Amino acid sequence: MLVTMLTSLVLAAVLQPAKAEKYMVSSPEPLATQIGVRILEQGGNAFDAAAAVGFAIAVTFPEAGNLGGGGFAVGLTGKGERFALDFREVAPAAAKRDMYVGEDGVVVDGLSTDTHLAVGVPGSVDGLLELQAKYGKLKRADIVEPAERLARDGFVVREYMSNGLRASRRDFERYESSMKLFFPGGEAVKPGVVLRIPELANTLRLVRERGREGFYEGEVADAMERDMMANGGILRKIDLRNYHAKWRKPIVFWADGVEGVTMPLPSSGGITLAQTFAFLDWDHLRAQKQNSAVAVQHLTEALRLSYADRNANLGDSDYASVPVEALLNPEYLAKRRGQMVRGKAGKSSEIGAGTLEKMETTHYCVVDSEGNVCAVTTTLNGGFGIGRWFRVRALFGITRWMTLRVSRGLRIGMD
Repeated sequence: MLVTMLTSLVLAAVLQPAKAEKYMVSSPEPLATQIGVRILEQGGNAFDAAAAVGFAIAVTFPEAGNLGGGGFAVGLTGKGERFALDFREVAPAAAKRDMYVGEDGVVVDGLSTDTHLAVGVPGSVDGLLELQAKYGKLKRADIVEPAERLARDGFVVREYMSNGLRASRRDFERYESSMKLFFPGGEAVKPGVVLRIPELANTLRLVRERGREGFYEGEVADAMERDMMANGGILRKIDLRNYHAKWRKPIVFWADGVEGVTMPLPSSGGITLAQTFAFLDWDHLRAQKQNSAVAVQHLTEALRLSYADRNANLGDSDYASVPVEALLNPEYLAKRRGQMVRGKAGKSSEIGAGTLEKMETTHYCVVDSEGNVCAVTTTLNGGFGIGRWFRVRALFGITRWMTLRVSRGLRIGMD
């Protein structure tokens, strides 16, 4: 998927971009996109719309939209301010480095991805509220209410969602409440059926009325802790109270005359993206046909180099020293570019780091008439059985990045 997306982007010069006079909303789910458009029509800006879309896909796009997961947002204000917001999940306070390792010293298969012990502290609600509060124009209620209404009054299930549920039945079977909601009578909800999720609507109501306290405290937090304690999880209410999204300085780079603004660590995608674009020969790419063998080969070899550095050097900078400046140093990038294989497939076994990951993730982007741009990636990491509040599926989200090119020659991208 990453290769396909990159190929489309680097050859975008031969394609005709979508255009709009006032604003654009791009999301994976039509109802959420419509909500974003309505927010803009009501006088909201890109950040209001981005938050509203985020809450909406928590209802209509359970494959990746969520209240119990987390994500990243990067953006540009009409005044030229660039920002990055990290609202990914974090480990509960009781987490230990060896908690997924058995007595024999070997990692226990599935323990870190498919159990209550895998659940991180949710960041989506805090992040979306923080984004809207700092940069939005409307009231919190205006942003949350559309998603609350969808959950309360119902929405028509699309074929894509029905097929996804059917294919993931085994993941749901352990959670009685989720089975009751998504598999009434033992069958996945069918396309065209109106699905109502009143308990999720109640959670969204609490968020609309009380803000982050409606989720990270009170009855929702109580329910999460009860479920954790009953199923061997370590997430507790104090973890929820202590969670706060973090504003970070974005990665800024130039590629083919275009400025890129992308997510910094703990997202590895921003640095990987900046390196990949630096390795590419843009004149060479422009001379090729889209998705041709030559173009794909060139892109693949650039990715081979950047992913070697990613795997060896990148981690959470809150807890480890990461040589970000060295990895993005022009001299270093030029030296690495000289290692690219031309005209044939290279071998990853022969490419090391320089000397010094499914469809459970989604992306959406909003541009408004004021020059504001916001790109959001959201995903689920772990999963737990509070099907009354979250459409639960045991997932380990592998993040990918997206970009949107706007008229001023700027790319907003993220992992």
